[in-house]
Amino acid sequence: MIRERGRLGLVSLGALLAALLVGCGGGPSQVEGPPGSNGAEGFSDVEGGKALIEEGKFAEAKAHFEKIVAKEPRNAEATFYLGVSKDGLGDKAGAEQLYKEALKLDPGFADATANLSALYLEEPPRPDEAIKILEPALAKSPKDTLLMKNLAYAYALKNDGEKASKQYEALIAAGAAGADERMTYGQILLDAGQKEKAVEQFNKGVAAAEKDPVKLMQLGVLLRQAEANADCVKALDKAIALKGDQPELFMRRAICRSAMKDEAGARADFEAALKVNPDYAKGHFYLGLSWLKEKNYPAAKAALTKAAELAGDSELGKAAREELNKLPKK
Repeated sequence: MIRERGRLGLVSLGALLAALLVGCGGGPSQVEGPPGSNGAEGFSDVEGGKALIEEGKFAEAKAHFEKIVAKEPRNAEATFYLGVSKDGLGDKAGAEQLYKEALKLDPGFADATANLSALYLEEPPRPDEAIKILEPALAKSPKDTLLMKNLAYAYALKNDGEKASKQYEALIAAGAAGADERMTYGQILLDAGQKEKAVEQFNKGVAAAEKDPVKLMQLGVLLRQAEANADCVKALDKAIALKGDQPELFMRRAICRSAMKDEAGARADFEAALKVNPDYAKGHFYLGLSWLKEKNYPAAKAALTKAAELAGDSELGKAAREELNKLPKK
């Protein structure tokens, strides 16, 4: 199990999506695979423990590797996989210590560097510590794309767009840039005022995330930020085709359609969101605003009244009541 980290700047959206699309999102991706040559001392059943990890049996794997490490304390591979087992059980501190120990036993152990740096990049992130181990590791293994992804993300967390961009360009050249990398690199370009290049990366991210509704929604939001509204609609079309029971997806698409002056299309999406969930206060609120643009005050009043009723004393409820107070009295 090798860990990588490559997302930036989508924390609040990621939290929203985790609630909306249970089971679709998550933290750093994990890849199963052997770490290669790393100075293991030859205990014969490391493979058996790795199989337990691949099956998600982390408690059993932990007990398995504890026995190996007790017999062979200088076995870097077993030490690493004991860390992976603890990582899988949620013991991040224990995993961190074991990844460090594996690197002491074998300083060239790239997978231990990848996993340790991924821990450094989780919340709260420690990008300086990640960079400190990733730069020399990547100097030794310049084509290791896992290390490149983590280093690019670490630089991005440091707001070092120049160094991060260099790593993302290298990942693209190596054919190893997925949706996460395209999103992060696109954000760096967007922040630098390079809107067209950012949109290009976001659209390539859409192609890479074709079967992932969470990432497609994230990319749709980013495309809206880049004012690429037609592309935003296309990304959300794909997300809705995969997960059409989530009102927030229709809401996001409606916002892009509204920005394109397609108010009829936006209202259709607001109504589709309410068909999925009739008690979706945000849907009623934005539907009311849409009717206000058309000066259809009775329809606007009905939608905003419902939004105020459903949202209660929340900020959305207050906003709905403010809009109601602005309506013509006749």
